[in-house]
Amino acid sequence: MIRKLTLTAAAVAVLMLALAVPAMAMRGTAAEPYGWDLQLRNTVTAKYGADLTYKAFAAWVAKANRQVTVTDSSVPADTVIYKGVALKALVGYFDDNDPNTFNDELAAGGYNVVVLGMDGFAATFASADIASLGDKVIIANLANDAPLLVSKAKLSNGAASWKPSWPLKVVSNDPSVTGKMKPGGIVRLSIVPAVAPAAAAEPYGWDLQLRNTVTAKYGADMTSSQWAAWAAKAGRTVTITDSSVPTSTVTYSGVSLKNIVGYVDDKNRSTFNAKLAKKGYYVTILGMDGFYETFASADIAELGNQMIVASLGNGQQLPVPKPFVDSSGVAQWVPNWPLRVVSNVPAVAPATQTRGVVRISIVKSSPVGAAPF
Repeated sequence: MIRKLTLTAAAVAVLMLALAVPAMAMRGTAAEPYGWDLQLRNTVTAKYGADLTYKAFAAWVAKANRQVTVTDSSVPADTVIYKGVALKALVGYFDDNDPNTFNDELAAGGYNVVVLGMDGFAATFASADIASLGDKVIIANLANDAPLLVSKAKLSNGAASWKPSWPLKVVSNDPSVTGKMKPGGIVRLSIVPAVAPAAAAEPYGWDLQLRNTVTAKYGADMTSSQWAAWAAKAGRTVTITDSSVPTSTVTYSGVSLKNIVGYVDDKNRSTFNAKLAKKGYYVTILGMDGFYETFASADIAELGNQMIVASLGNGQQLPVPKPFVDSSGVAQWVPNWPLRVVSNVPAVAPATQTRGVVRISIVKSSPVGAAPF
């Protein structure tokens, strides 16, 4: 198994502009943006709630010329041109039964919109302010025409901090929209009453990219809701208990990597193709921090249910971790949400169990050669 951090040539160029997107290096392919899923929730009229995957978002923004640009020149040496869609237009997608218009009458009646980031930070906008600000506040998915980056942890006065940016962020040059009203790492927008009652926490939505670069037609995307339905079907859910830290035993639930690979190795989504695995290929598991691990198909077949891609820990969605300072005094942030590889097989070292999994790819050859477990 190989654990690496790589950047494509295009991403390296963007990195020099401080806008890199970590991506798996695959021979002959360009960097692909990480998949994501934006939850749109209307708690006033629940039937208008929706989810928008990154593909659906891009298609909707492109339609009817919805893309809006905001230039951030607050740091003269590092001007960034953000592109996205006006918050007003996005709220109009789920404020009523017409996804193409913002309902001014409902906005005049008064409600709030809560914009939630994956770090738990939220900003609240009054409907009247959204109506008046119009295109001055956008939900951006691009910065200098590149997808937003997964931020690194920073050290300040000896303490580690981490502020997400990917997959979406609020951007505005209007002076009334202060820094506290500009969350990054947006995973959910909710329309709530002007005086909102306490609501039960809802798991963040996500999108797992499943890619078969050997036979591309079998690739797929799987949202969190699709994953849950597929895992529940035919008894695919597997659990592994991690007792390596006696004071913090965790029972992980998910689907075996073998089963997941079987979803995209051929046209049959329900079975793992043992014949193809015997011929030999590799599976690369990519985390949102840019790290990846590569397994040989024969190893995946042998490990079976002893290696899983987990979505739950002790019955709960995996958390978005807090940053920390390591033993060398360096600020670190190691992803966990939305998925992570878990195995109790001693040869599958903890350091090789990818966290924050966003993409699983079948590739013809290992990026740096075979490595038996």
